[in-house]
Amino acid sequence: VGIADRAYQKAVAYAKDRVQSRPVDGSKPGSAPIIHHPDVRRMLMTMRALTEGCRAMASTAAAAFDAAH
Repeated sequence: VGIADRAYQKAVAYAKDRVQSRPVDGSKPGSAPIIHHPDVRRMLMTMRALTEGCRAMASTAAAAFDAAH
């Protein structure tokens, strides 16, 4: 879970730095960081959701293990 979270953080930092063509939705007139592209935002949100879901499952498993002992 820690490695997945760090990978998400690195991906967000890269998306904020990497400048590509203008976004498809026309939200910016010229070139923009790729974090403004809808598909990149979707991929980042998928990473975030899966990471947080894994963290929740790990916490639940740890609580069940503690309750069992």
